[in-house]
Amino acid sequence: MVMKTFKSFVFLMATTTALSACADSAPKNKMKTYYGVYEVISVEKYRGGLTTQEEANKKIGGLITLCPTSFTDGDYAIAKPVYKNSRELLSKEEGVVPSDKNSAFYGFMSDREHIEYISIFEPDDTKNIYSRYEVIGNNMLMESYDGYFFKMILKSTCN
Repeated sequence: MVMKTFKSFVFLMATTTALSACADSAPKNKMKTYYGVYEVISVEKYRGGLTTQEEANKKIGGLITLCPTSFTDGDYAIAKPVYKNSRELLSKEEGVVPSDKNSAFYGFMSDREHIEYISIFEPDDTKNIYSRYEVIGNNMLMESYDGYFFKMILKSTCN
């Protein structure tokens, strides 16, 4: 009886470890599904910052390019950017407060199980993130910047 229980325990642990390893590696190598040109479609204020509402609204209609050989955001461009995907699990336990580094802390889509990120780095500095976007839907991204959420939608693929 003890041996049967032990074997069941080992099987359960092996299965759980294998499933969690698959779940953790899921966002890696997904960057190619996000490549394209995105248009900023809305701006929402979530806290204070130095950017005025008028300045933030000027980004509406602006284009962000996430392509294998280039990244552009307004006037800034990075040739041969380094992209990294990551995933942050959001705890549903009572009393657990999410990090103020993500949008769930401010009440945006807090019912999600996880947040998937796309981080952009300059090729000669892969330690300091230039920019980070949250995947918020099918063909939709969002950037949190200086107290505003900038939501964008995919407009075209990379050429």
